Amino acid sequence: MITMNDFCRNTIRRVECKVTAHRVFTFNTSLLTFLISFLFLSPSLLSQPISFKKTFGGSQSDYCFGVTPISDSGYVLVGNSYSFSQGFDDAYIVKVNAIGKTLWTTSVGWSGNEDARAIVELSNNVLLAIGTTSSKGKGSKDILGVWLNQYGDTLWTRTYGKKNADVGFDVIKSAENCLITGVTRDPVSEKSDIYFININENGDTIFTKTYGGKENETGFGSLVTQQGDYMIVGTSSTSSRGDNDIYIVRVDENGNKIWEKNYGTLNADRAVSIVQFNDSIFYLTGAIRYNGEPDYDLFVMRINGIGDSLWLKSYGDTLFDEGNNISVSKDGNLLVMGTTQSYGAGNKDMIVLKISPEGELLNQQTYGGAGSDEAITGFQTSDGGILLAGYTSSYGEGGADMFLVKTLPDWTLSFEENNFLSLSKKYFTICTGNELIINFDSGVHLEKDNIHLIDITGKKIEFSMIKENGYLKIPINKLNCGMYLYRIIEKNGTSYFGKFVK
Repeated sequence: MITMNDFCRNTIRRVECKVTAHRVFTFNTSLLTFLISFLFLSPSLLSQPISFKKTFGGSQSDYCFGVTPISDSGYVLVGNSYSFSQGFDDAYIVKVNAIGKTLWTTSVGWSGNEDARAIVELSNNVLLAIGTTSSKGKGSKDILGVWLNQYGDTLWTRTYGKKNADVGFDVIKSAENCLITGVTRDPVSEKSDIYFININENGDTIFTKTYGGKENETGFGSLVTQQGDYMIVGTSSTSSRGDNDIYIVRVDENGNKIWEKNYGTLNADRAVSIVQFNDSIFYLTGAIRYNGEPDYDLFVMRINGIGDSLWLKSYGDTLFDEGNNISVSKDGNLLVMGTTQSYGAGNKDMIVLKISPEGELLNQQTYGGAGSDEAITGFQTSDGGILLAGYTSSYGEGGADMFLVKTLPDWTLSFEENNFLSLSKKYFTICTGNELIINFDSGVHLEKDNIHLIDITGKKIEFSMIKENGYLKIPINKLNCGMYLYRIIEKNGTSYFGKFVK
């Protein structure tokens, strides 16, 4: 069990950097190290070039909660839609190809509310989407399973549940079967337990299990371990030090409990995603709120195979930050997708963090516009890019639309020292106090989109530009005194970085 001291000791907080006006910075190794570190940690800085960003939906609100890659190199998104519904919200499923072009869409629903939260591909290109329905089943809500062929035609549907309110949040594929994770809530006692259902590919139930204590437990995510058993993560108030604790259950292949663990602060904490790193190490992510702080932080926690906490680190600032998905990257680090209010351009932005196995923040990028943009899930694609799925109010047609963002393969910014230092060789710059003048070689073609300007806090600076033959002029007379950084991106993707002091 980890204590508050453990939490606080391992908490990462943003370093506030201040620069004295008019201070002259010599271009030495220390400055280079500082600038590179700053560029890596600056949350609102120059999001990685995007391969595509797509929205899906109509004039009403449409949300994406899950995505999976499929065998024909495309992706399938699941969520709910009020734009294309027969009743209230309907489950909404969209298939796109590798470049985000819509191949088909379908909605599944009846007189009540339906949604789809997760999806997996089965044998013979069959898709299984899991969510919730209030139109069919035994209780006020039941877990909904929808089987579709590769063309989006519904093959059949099944419901799972008791005379309770039952909600499905996740589905994963084992070697032979499918495991559904969710929550079942008794309408009389209002007590809830984790609901874990093992079904075969036809939807027949192998076993049904509940896990919990005297109070309330909810399961959000699950994992088939390398050992062949299962781990479930969620939240619990049974043994909580606060409103809710992070809750982890490990069960055998028959669903029998092996162990359970609670971790948390004096406030409400939750885990929503887990990944196995090697035989004995696991990582999970979610949201945690420290005592006295108004909003949640995104956290990553490392545990061993028997549930002992090895460390927990949080990543965020003073506003809301949450981790929704964690995976292992191709280079052996961790990728965390989530939502941030602390960083980015709008009310909420999608965020991706790259973290070392020891918890060091290696890179951080945000994606979004002026509204709210949330990454609910995602993964690294076969080409090395990042796929993020969620919803947006910044783009699209309705109040909210499904949102799919794919980055270019080398999503991590490259800060090679020779590129940084060779700026003075290829691009000669002069700062007059009123203008930044960038001179460049003949044959180089630069436009405004090739240049990014930021201040020391990482805030992107809007600017005008006068282009002449062989040089550019950027007026800076309205900028506050201090140090600024700029980035020149050539058409071949090569980046050069520079700085000036006003």
